[in-house]
Amino acid sequence: MLIAITFAVALTAGVVLALATDEWLLLPVPLVVHFLGTVLTVVVAGRALGQQTKPDPVTEARIDEEGVRGQASQDQEEPKPVI
Repeated sequence: MLIAITFAVALTAGVVLALATDEWLLLPVPLVVHFLGTVLTVVVAGRALGQQTKPDPVTEARIDEEGVRGQASQDQEEPKPVI
């Protein structure tokens, strides 16, 4: 929905630009700018999601010592639901 709205705004800006300059060849300019902005946003978001961080050595040692979920949480019973 948001992409459709921004596309409509870019198209409207293109029509205004084309009418103001009397150059209908400028109509696709805002659409191209919108497309490039969308591609840039998707690429940056994809790279940010692909980055993995590594914990500091102290945290890493604690995780190794306790295990991923910790031994205490594995020994506890599941709580019974209250009706």
